[in-house]
Amino acid sequence: MANTWEFIQSWLRNRRSYNGTVNEYFENSRTNPNSRIVNSTQDKQACLIEDNDSALVALHKRLNFYFEVMGLLEAVNTTSVYGIPIASYQEVRRFKPQVLLYFKEDKEIKPKKLRAVEGQIQFRLMEFKSEEIPPKSRVKQLSDNIQREFASNNGYLWSRGRDLVTYTEAKQGYSLQISCPNKESGKEVVQKVLKVNGDQFKP
Repeated sequence: MANTWEFIQSWLRNRRSYNGTVNEYFENSRTNPNSRIVNSTQDKQACLIEDNDSALVALHKRLNFYFEVMGLLEAVNTTSVYGIPIASYQEVRRFKPQVLLYFKEDKEIKPKKLRAVEGQIQFRLMEFKSEEIPPKSRVKQLSDNIQREFASNNGYLWSRGRDLVTYTEAKQGYSLQISCPNKESGKEVVQKVLKVNGDQFKP
């Protein structure tokens, strides 16, 4: 039994196997604004399998990586189910005009020697056809709403975290996934995004 575990452990730690996947994921996460990683060093340490790890510890580390860091459990629970052919459904939204909200951590807030955290939130303007350009009046309305919800009073502070809040209203152009420290703060961000577009939050 011991020899079997030693073989599996060696295989998992191989650069082309599990540990290699972990290292590659953390390397790529540096440029991924939607990364769930909070503390790169600690999170990575909680995932990499070491030579003296028992089978139980190795199992926990793999669960940490796939479910906590990669968020596969949320991905399974939020997988879209279509009642019509996917291609037909996606055509309804694919080329609609899109509003992109871009966030970047202030220099005064971010810890020294760490890259500023960036994030994006986007939604579609479903009242327009794919080939239409929204009129200036609609763009001005969106601009004013963004200013009110996210830029007034020295700006809105959106903190990233381990929790993932999702909000989907396909007919209104929303398929939001908000990384946040807790559910309440995520809900607040969702509500602000909806107000930008003049919509009401539906629990």
